[in-house]
Amino acid sequence: MKNRRFFTKVTAVAVAAVMALSMFSATAFAAGRTPAGYIQENADFETAHADVIEYIYQQTMQFQERINIYDYNISVSDYATLRNSLIGTYPELTVLLDNLYGYSYSYYSSERPIVEFVPQYGYSAEEGAQRLERFYDMADYFLGFVSDDMDDFTKALVLHDELAIHGEYIAQKTLDDGTTVMSSDYSQMVEGWGRCETYTEVYAYLLAQNGIRSEIIDSSSMQHEWLKVQLDGKYYNVDLTWDDPIYDRPGKASHNYFLWSDEEFQTKSSVKDAHTDYTYAHAASADYDAYDNLHGFNSQVCWLNGNLYAIDENSEQLVLYDRLTDGITPLKDVSGWWSAGGYTYWPGVFSSLVAYGGLLYYNSPDAVYSFNPATGETEKVADNEATEELYGLRRIDNILYGVNAPNPNVTGTLTALYALPAIEPEPDYTLGDVNNDGEIDIRDATEVQRYLVNYIDFDRAQWLAADFDLDGSVSVTDVSAIQRFINR
Repeated sequence: MKNRRFFTKVTAVAVAAVMALSMFSATAFAAGRTPAGYIQENADFETAHADVIEYIYQQTMQFQERINIYDYNISVSDYATLRNSLIGTYPELTVLLDNLYGYSYSYYSSERPIVEFVPQYGYSAEEGAQRLERFYDMADYFLGFVSDDMDDFTKALVLHDELAIHGEYIAQKTLDDGTTVMSSDYSQMVEGWGRCETYTEVYAYLLAQNGIRSEIIDSSSMQHEWLKVQLDGKYYNVDLTWDDPIYDRPGKASHNYFLWSDEEFQTKSSVKDAHTDYTYAHAASADYDAYDNLHGFNSQVCWLNGNLYAIDENSEQLVLYDRLTDGITPLKDVSGWWSAGGYTYWPGVFSSLVAYGGLLYYNSPDAVYSFNPATGETEKVADNEATEELYGLRRIDNILYGVNAPNPNVTGTLTALYALPAIEPEPDYTLGDVNNDGEIDIRDATEVQRYLVNYIDFDRAQWLAADFDLDGSVSVTDVSAIQRFINR
């Protein structure tokens, strides 16, 4: 069993007694098989033996009971590497296989190649197909939080946070009948519980569905597994498991272990423990090592209308986050006083964010508020009527839930607080075709200019069509972008 790091508990301090889920994108996803080569665990072996790995994958997905691979000339000594390459780089396979074994094999002698690979199915073909459908459906749920207008950094960040919010570290469960069930990629994706391997493999799977490559890293001495994620051609260490706080509070996702170089990842610091004793095919870049603001965020970072928002615990502000510079712009004071009993309070801020319908929602100890980034307006939308204070938020469907807990060092209870208003579907439009005449030409650029000088108004479809550079606003840069498109 691989180890789960425990976080240091929060400590209360005395103060004066008088001091008192992300909007889905319109992008349609249909999760399916992992694209070949997008997840690596044993890179050299997988490159050299891509044909047999693909063959076993196809045969397993068809529920073949015995898979003859004699002609591929795979040595018995390479069995474990082949098996790990299969179940590590194709997480959907584990949905069908027995949690404990996965595959076995047969051979004539240790001096000759493996004759057969034998899948150890945990379910009938019909049950397996149903499980696979549920796995893909839940993958689509997560993929709904990302969109084509995000860069890979933002996609990796949003998926990281959603999985941390959804997941809980549980290595195995004992059922009512006394049966012990080990965690799996299925339990992690569909049911929200697992261990480091399952956190890592499900994250890698969702990244691959977005065209983002990764390498699974394993440390024997740590009994631990994490990812290297490729962004813009460079790799970075990401440990999603250790970024999921041990006390599972909705909306809380640490970023202490998100995007580090190997040198920094192997070094203990004020914000993270060291990762040691591992080999890799891809060295990790130091581009984000100095991103102190990013690594300091302890709640979900939200994407809304082309921008990233977060709760900065140091300033106790809701902030606009610049991923290119690691800069923050304060927008709203979200400080509060979470009681530790008597005249003492827990230090810090325990608010978290949810983005939905053009608004950001955050919690205080006793209420939930909406914040409109476009206008700066704040409105209380719900009171906390429970006896325990609020330590976070989470959206499930169109209901906003709070987590009630006696203190920040325990797992809280979800309580429905607010029914979010229904969102009208976006109208059909063609990007750039502002006047909706079926063409993108100078007349569309002129329409945007007329809008900018308040000569005409746009309906929603025209506004979306006019935002040609997809930055969440209509400005002169869209006019220039349309003109460049016309003259290309």
